[in-house]
Amino acid sequence: PTATPPRVSACGVSSGPGVARSRRSAGHLPLALTIGVVAGSRARLRHAGRWRQLQRPSRALEVKDDGPLWETAPVELTWVELECEHPELIMDIFMEFGASAVSMKPLEAPAGSEDGGGPEQLFRYGLVTALFATGTDLEAVAEIVQGALELAEPPALRTKPYVDQDWCSLVQQDWEPLPLGRGFEVRLPWHADAPLGGDRAVLRMEGGRAFGLGDHQTTQGVVSFLERVMPNMQGCRMLDYGTGSGILALVAASLGASVALGVDVDPPSVASARRNLEMNPLPPGARVEMFEGPEDFADCPGFAGGLASEHGPFDIVVANILRR
Repeated sequence: PTATPPRVSACGVSSGPGVARSRRSAGHLPLALTIGVVAGSRARLRHAGRWRQLQRPSRALEVKDDGPLWETAPVELTWVELECEHPELIMDIFMEFGASAVSMKPLEAPAGSEDGGGPEQLFRYGLVTALFATGTDLEAVAEIVQGALELAEPPALRTKPYVDQDWCSLVQQDWEPLPLGRGFEVRLPWHADAPLGGDRAVLRMEGGRAFGLGDHQTTQGVVSFLERVMPNMQGCRMLDYGTGSGILALVAASLGASVALGVDVDPPSVASARRNLEMNPLPPGARVEMFEGPEDFADCPGFAGGLASEHGPFDIVVANILRR
């Protein structure tokens, strides 16, 4: 066995100060390779005769040489935590022996622990958290970890029940209406009952995949520009090229534009912009339309000429897009 476990797998590792893997990770290494690298033998995983079935509710997880075979039907889950050295190895062991997901948070190694050292090891010590099916034989998993790390006794695995939640609703509860410029406030569908934001005009957006929710600095900057110039340009015609969600065209109409056209080359964005338009009543006399433009630059002059001749000329043109 090597003295220092080499780094295990970079596949499925997220950027930032932690690691997360799941059974959907395409780069998950077979345990045979992992243990072969770390310990030079799979004999350690047969420690105490635990190379067997780990029991699950109403069925069993059979551990074989080619990895676990298990169904994907919903089961009750339990959180399992372990502070340990060589956390990347422990992540792979947990995954191979039935965890449906696993993550790791780096921690400072306690005084007197083994010096992991070496440039090949990414994390020396950490907190590994995994989700196991309730009923999994965690004593067997602990003895497998004991054998793989050559510990004097099985490690103490901390457990607590997993409580399923509506994660979308949980995030939405903390997502407050968004101030936009000096005079607007963006509200998403779950903000229907939120108190009004003072004197700000409300823009209702569906919050889909189209760019332009109002939280990006470029969107804020263009709205500030429109708020600055449009008081002296009432009744103007405005073109929003790269409209995304349509938010800038809606702002221009609210600020006094008689015509505000939104153009985007992405069909789903145009569809989203039209739905957002339906959710926001326009001032009397204002007209807002959304168009799908050509993605091929060679077709742009003809398309732009048609817009200008039919709807222009435009007094204000904004293009909150990537420069290419």
